[in-house]
Amino acid sequence: MIRALEPDEISLAAKTLAASFDDDPLFCYMLPKPGQRRRWLDLIMTAALTAGFPEGHVVTTDDGPGGGAMAVIPPGRYPLPSSRLRRAVFRARMLRTLVTPTYRLLRGGIGMLDAMETMHITEPHYYLQVIGVHPEAKGRGIGGALVRHVVALADTDTAPVYLETSNQVNLGFYRRFGFEVVEEFRCPGGGPMNWTMMRPAAEPSW
Repeated sequence: MIRALEPDEISLAAKTLAASFDDDPLFCYMLPKPGQRRRWLDLIMTAALTAGFPEGHVVTTDDGPGGGAMAVIPPGRYPLPSSRLRRAVFRARMLRTLVTPTYRLLRGGIGMLDAMETMHITEPHYYLQVIGVHPEAKGRGIGGALVRHVVALADTDTAPVYLETSNQVNLGFYRRFGFEVVEEFRCPGGGPMNWTMMRPAAEPSW
């Protein structure tokens, strides 16, 4: 069962997402030192959840945010207001002690944001901003339940669902739910491959 994330659960959900992305090829490339990577991932996920929270689609399962979490941006709301994103990053930084960002994080991160913005579809859609399951909770169906939730929302509104991934293993997982690769591109600076995927809008029932 899917439920809304509570405000006081954002920190735990961010840690779960950080653990989920700890072996992600893109973040391993930009942040090769494990301890440094986990601290930055914690900040990045905290900012993403905080910025997405007002949209009403930051969710977890009955197992709670220690198992998995997801943030979805509904149709017509992407991109989020830049002022909100800045506040979310500022608040996240106040909660975390960080080391200086790596050159790859600065160059690759900015380049990736620019590339994703350029490729992002323009038609109304549900944007699966971030989803993750804690490594210790994998195999319990949490990831599938979260994806089915956003797919059901999209089918109700006959809208597509769009996402990006930098882990090739995820392609097969998302294809099980009707997603297909739209574009393939490499992280600026010679980093790993990345993919955009979309699940087309369902046919109207009438």
